[in-house]
Amino acid sequence: MTLGNKVTNVAHRSLVVVLAGITVYSFIGAGVIMNRRFSQSKENVTRRKLQEFSRENSNNLTTDDKKS
Repeated sequence: MTLGNKVTNVAHRSLVVVLAGITVYSFIGAGVIMNRRFSQSKENVTRRKLQEFSRENSNNLTTDDKKS
């Protein structure tokens, strides 16, 4: 192999490794973003249920107070 072919081969391999690294980094980043969104969604559902429950309890308390 000539020196030019060796340099070209190393440059090609380096580019492939860099592109593979960028791809892996992107997939990991997308996974982290998805996990954050899922956890935020779960938290929002829990908050809504808690608000509904507290509203129901406050309504029950006010109707119980009126009965007394």
